Amino acid sequence: MQVEIDKLEWEVKRQQDIALNLAKQLNDKIDECEALKKALNRILDNCSDEDLVIDITSEALYGDR
Repeated sequence: MQVEIDKLEWEVKRQQDIALNLAKQLNDKIDECEALKKALNRILDNCSDEDLVIDITSEALYGDR
C-alpha cells in the first residue's frame, strides 16, 4: 500500500513540476509579447498614417521588410 502511495505522490510532484515549468514558459512568452507590443507602438507613434499605408502596401505587393 505504501508503495502505491509513494508512486502517486511522485506522480503528483512530477505533474506539479511540469505545470510550474509551463507556467514559467507562458509568462516568458507574455513578457516577449508585451515587449513586442511596446516596440510596435513606438514605431507606430513615429509613423504617419500615410507612411503606414505605404509600408503595408509595399510589403503586400513586394514582400519588403
